[in-house]
Amino acid sequence: MIDARITAWSAWAPGLESVAAWRQWAGNPTVTGTDGAPAARFLPSLLRRRCTPLTRMMLTAAFDCLGDVDAKSVRPVFSSRHGSINESISMLEQVALKQRISPTKFAHTVHNAQAALFSLASGNRQSSSALCAERESFEAGYLEALVQLARRPQQPVLLVVGDVPLAAGFASLIDEASSAYALALLLEPVDSSDGGTSLGFEMPQIDEQGADPDSPWPTALEFLRWMLSEKQQLDLVGARHGWRWLRR
Repeated sequence: MIDARITAWSAWAPGLESVAAWRQWAGNPTVTGTDGAPAARFLPSLLRRRCTPLTRMMLTAAFDCLGDVDAKSVRPVFSSRHGSINESISMLEQVALKQRISPTKFAHTVHNAQAALFSLASGNRQSSSALCAERESFEAGYLEALVQLARRPQQPVLLVVGDVPLAAGFASLIDEASSAYALALLLEPVDSSDGGTSLGFEMPQIDEQGADPDSPWPTALEFLRWMLSEKQQLDLVGARHGWRWLRR
């Protein structure tokens, strides 16, 4: 069992743009929206123009989560199943039609683009991670954040997870909830002196837990819903094992 504290969080989805809105959603959840992206006006205009909708969502969640925390001091972990794949699909279609594609657009749709643009926007020069673990991308991102926290416990870790629905021609290839969303969590080591709540984490065998894998919203939002509740335990189903959180 690995313990950590979540000292701040922020999330964004169409129509859910404030802590109050998310708390209300957590108490009476519905399927989240699929269209839209934040304006991200806190970014310089030149940088903002280069951002895909997913990047604007993830950076909005990241900076809102940090608040007054020095963005240069955190170790960032970004995780997304699909990344900015819809823009990549568009470029592949251009290649098929023998049209010219923009090198700049390509550079801002690779899978670590959100981590790179966060570094540019914040001046953060820490090493970063960019992950994809299929439908377990949130869970793998959380595990990576814990690993980074264990390596340097004096340095908070910023975990940012997000996705957008796949383009119509590819949407039928996946069998999971489709949403436009981003979630950011700031993780720090457990401090027994402050009396705060910590979250224990472990990876049990699948037959030890029975959470429904077919949630109508992404697992990152299922985690947020649990975090905002008073329930003691959350189990998520993985391909080879489970993912379990316990409220201490």
